[in-house]
Amino acid sequence: MEDKKAKSAPSRASSAGKSGNSKPAKGKKKLTIKDQLIAENNELKEELQKLGDENKALHEKLEVIVMKIVTNDDEGEDLEMEEGFEPCNLPTDDIMAMLQKIIKKSKTRKKHALEIRVEELETRVTHLTVELAKTSRAKIAFEHGLKATCLCPDMEQVRAKVEQVRLEVEGPHWTAPVYSTNQSNTTLHPMTYKSLSDSFSSGRHNVPFNPPRPKLPGDTHINQLIKELRLFLVRELSLEKASRADWRTMAERVGIPEDVIEEWEKLKLEYPMSKVFAEWSQSDSATVRLLHRHLVSPQMRCVLLAKRLDDYYQVT
Repeated sequence: MEDKKAKSAPSRASSAGKSGNSKPAKGKKKLTIKDQLIAENNELKEELQKLGDENKALHEKLEVIVMKIVTNDDEGEDLEMEEGFEPCNLPTDDIMAMLQKIIKKSKTRKKHALEIRVEELETRVTHLTVELAKTSRAKIAFEHGLKATCLCPDMEQVRAKVEQVRLEVEGPHWTAPVYSTNQSNTTLHPMTYKSLSDSFSSGRHNVPFNPPRPKLPGDTHINQLIKELRLFLVRELSLEKASRADWRTMAERVGIPEDVIEEWEKLKLEYPMSKVFAEWSQSDSATVRLLHRHLVSPQMRCVLLAKRLDDYYQVT
């Protein structure tokens, strides 16, 4: 009996030891999982808070961008006036359509501004060229006048020659300029109003329907412009329009002073565009290509006349 009790005691002790050791190990394992879950939960909360802040910031940026697009769109005013309007609730297709319209409008405005700037520079160059031509003519007139004055036998003839030179240089500013006959290839011989009327009444202003092939060079001086085409332009541009897209704007663009234009208006000329051509022809830069640019400018918009020039000359 004692031996059995002794055997059973160690076995109970060992079993008790095993059971005692196993319980703490099991409790320790549960504590580790709980801690991990709590840590992961805290990390997820922090990440959720961070994502929420980022989402809020992106939402505010999107709202500002959409409002900017809506404000700059022509149809956006109607949307802004709607009650409970939420910019971020707009369909993506509508936003993209508005954005495309704004981009297109911006490109058009930028292109238009560039064209205006180029036209301003061209007009300025034309003005300077015309002034240079006038200065050169005055210089030549003074030189010839001085030589002629030196040959005058008495003071009376000297005074007459000086007055003649003064009139030649200054003269009534509205009269057609006198052109030299030494340069026949580049000299325009302005047609009188009688000859213009005769040409129009006889039908000689009709432009021929067989444009040359190949086209004539665009750098052709306007003095060498096809006669029928020049008469056609004179007739069409001499007709005054309410928009001023006629000889008056053309005169301004080629550098003719405003007081001269006003003087021509007072004279009520039948074909004032012929005087514009005559004045502008003194410039070496007065080419058919530049004439075409003036016709298609935003101020003129004479598309049909420009097309007629394009049929005959290489202007583009």
